[in-house]
Amino acid sequence: MFKTGSQKINFPPNAQVTIRAEGQVSLIRLDAKGEPQELLAFGADGVLRFRTGIVAYDYQVKVADLAHWSADIEENFGMEVPDPVPVEIPDDAKIPLSLEDTLKKFLVGVVAEKYGRESQEMETVEDFVDFDMPDEATPLSGFEVTEVTPEYPVDEDPAPSSPAEPPPEAETTVDKPSPETGE
Repeated sequence: MFKTGSQKINFPPNAQVTIRAEGQVSLIRLDAKGEPQELLAFGADGVLRFRTGIVAYDYQVKVADLAHWSADIEENFGMEVPDPVPVEIPDDAKIPLSLEDTLKKFLVGVVAEKYGRESQEMETVEDFVDFDMPDEATPLSGFEVTEVTPEYPVDEDPAPSSPAEPPPEAETTVDKPSPETGE
């Protein structure tokens, strides 16, 4: 909506305002009594863009006497404006499928489409994702096999015997150096 001449106007807080006018335009902030407080902006080319603060003030837009001008106000500029309508959960709401269930459903559909519903070749999803190894004995390789020698318990004699004498053949099997040759 176009306005003519200088006028007093109130812009909402946190708004971006663009004033377009014929010729020069200036924006003056007014105090509580309506008296000019300070010059806020001056646009020589007829366009004035500014952002209002948190507090709403009265302003005066000053243009030539017969000049036309308009103000575009974008309220709550840069702020999140929540929807005043509360969110209502529908009564027939269903819990969505998890990713795992969605994949199972997809795979069952694809396999059933390819092999038929009751085919013997079709593997169930439970069998497909079952990675448990059977409890069968696995054969060992030659490197894993170790030979075990049987161990027998040693009988301890409760009565100590006299020190054992070396067997007579022990002296004959050991080469002793001869005193004559030194060998």
